[in-house]
Amino acid sequence: MRLKLPPNFTAIPLATLALFLFCFGLSTIVSASASAAIRWETEGLVDLEARSYPQAIGQARSSEVWTGATLDLDGKFRRWRIRTVIKGHFLTVGKSDPGTINQSGSPHAIEDQELNIEYRYRKHRFRVGTTVLRWGIVDVYDPLDQVNSRRFESPLATSKRGDPMLYWTQTSLASNGNAFVSEVFFVPFRRPSLMPSQASAWLPRQIYIPNLPDTEFVLPDALEYKYLGREELNDALHSNFGARLGWRFSESELSLQYDEGASSFPSLRPTVSGSVIALTPRTRIQADPLIQLTEVYFRERHFGASVTQTFRSLLVRLQIAKTEPLFQGRTLSRDRSDFTMGL
Repeated sequence: MRLKLPPNFTAIPLATLALFLFCFGLSTIVSASASAAIRWETEGLVDLEARSYPQAIGQARSSEVWTGATLDLDGKFRRWRIRTVIKGHFLTVGKSDPGTINQSGSPHAIEDQELNIEYRYRKHRFRVGTTVLRWGIVDVYDPLDQVNSRRFESPLATSKRGDPMLYWTQTSLASNGNAFVSEVFFVPFRRPSLMPSQASAWLPRQIYIPNLPDTEFVLPDALEYKYLGREELNDALHSNFGARLGWRFSESELSLQYDEGASSFPSLRPTVSGSVIALTPRTRIQADPLIQLTEVYFRERHFGASVTQTFRSLLVRLQIAKTEPLFQGRTLSRDRSDFTMGL
């Protein structure tokens, strides 16, 4: 099987490549110059994964083979830590959409999920670079775990995108073993989420439009999609921030948090067109098969609390969350409250 890469495979962000080379070079220099009294720890992982869909799923998906690769490096030197996680996946067999890397509608992706430098000083940890945070306690969908953007190529198996971030955390330990943890983050520019491929079966392939008394719509046999671009309302992708407080006890944990930034899943605005093919005895409109999608990002805030309690071998998790769209986002979404219980 021959691996097919997109024509613009070399369009990996130069900043990502430069930071990776800097981290690799720094670790090499330090390892070479460190004396026997200095300890340098390095861990690495290279993973290759392939997924096959032998049968057609939906009108647009034929037989497919997806190939994914992961490079995971973790280096520690005294109080410093360098973390690198680079992931990519490519459609190697099957229908490939024209499109650029790391944009909605493209079946190819390669990027740094984590690429950061961390410094530890007593109870504090300071981190700068591309980072993935895990907030909230609920699996699959968690309204309190919306700090990072996501990849929605497969909505049932989404993954997070790392965002450039300034991060600080402090852990205070009590004599009885209890701990108090505080976290603060600031994202100067958040990466947009990636929507399903233009040929994905997750996009609707059949629609229903009721005919009006004096108008009839003639629908195409199959629908096609194209992403036009993105709109950012109220600088939604800029200056995202949040904080979290946590108390850890021997058999329980309590946390409170607040964060504000862009919506993880944007509002999708379709643009459709058609041609008038008849005026009598009533108007008939032939709808074009192409539906153009515009991603609209708006600001929203999340706040809530979670409690985790163990009962012998049973772990109970309770969470309450509130999500509020802000500014122009109120015309695209509405307030919602979520209460979740997990075992």
